[in-house]
Amino acid sequence: MGFLSRSRALVGRTGPTGPTGARQVEDEVARARHRNAKTDSRLRQWLGYGALIAMALQLAAADYVFYRYGHALGWQLPVEAIIGWLTATVVQLFIILRGLGRYLFPPINPTHALQDRA
Repeated sequence: MGFLSRSRALVGRTGPTGPTGARQVEDEVARARHRNAKTDSRLRQWLGYGALIAMALQLAAADYVFYRYGHALGWQLPVEAIIGWLTATVVQLFIILRGLGRYLFPPINPTHALQDRA
């Protein structure tokens, strides 16, 4: 019984400190939306530039590995190796760009995103 009485006791004031007008609430909501939009914009900018740099590094690394492979074989490469390398590179870039584009530019209509996945 003592436990229940202690858990119901208020630690401090939890209610409103006074009358809050609708205009004050609207202003606070607008400020919060602005802060969220600003933070989201910075995140998208960082993610966009980071992804471009990462893609360039990945492409350079893939080219270097393929160059070393070709050089080691005296440039007598099987056709399958060239096709596989080109296909993997194009698919990786497409998937990264599609995912990044969907995050940076989300669909305006929320039901459009659901229809697109079906």
